[in-house]
Amino acid sequence: MYLKNSKNLIIIALIAVLIIPVLVLFYINYNDKHFRCDAEYSATSDGYFLVSKGSLVINGEHGMLMIDGRISDSQDKVSFFKLRTYFEVEKNSFSYNFNSLNVSISSKQLNNSNILGKFFSDVLIKEGVSSFFYIYSLKENYIIASGNMPLLFCLKH
Repeated sequence: MYLKNSKNLIIIALIAVLIIPVLVLFYINYNDKHFRCDAEYSATSDGYFLVSKGSLVINGEHGMLMIDGRISDSQDKVSFFKLRTYFEVEKNSFSYNFNSLNVSISSKQLNNSNILGKFFSDVLIKEGVSSFFYIYSLKENYIIASGNMPLLFCLKH
């Protein structure tokens, strides 16, 4: 009777030893391709000042970027906007290639000008454009960079 229980325990232990690494690898791979983070972004360019908050969602082969913000000029003229971008994602090591599929900009004034182009990559504000970014995990958060230039520090949720 004791040997029979020992055999069962050994079989259960072997199954656990085989299954646990597979589950850990699956979990790591899943978290590489599925995450959400929030960031604040401020910048100046050619007399314009941008203040915005945004969320980036990567869900496997697709992603979304949602940014709410305002742009003011040197005469204190303020434009508020909502930018929504839906894109395909292809991951290679740390590099993520984004191909924009749908872009929505709520501000007609900014939609018909090149002001947003002073602050955002074309892949975020135009449909049918591709670009790549590096996304580095930093504990539970992310640094998003273009080449060697860090763009955002994104807090994971």
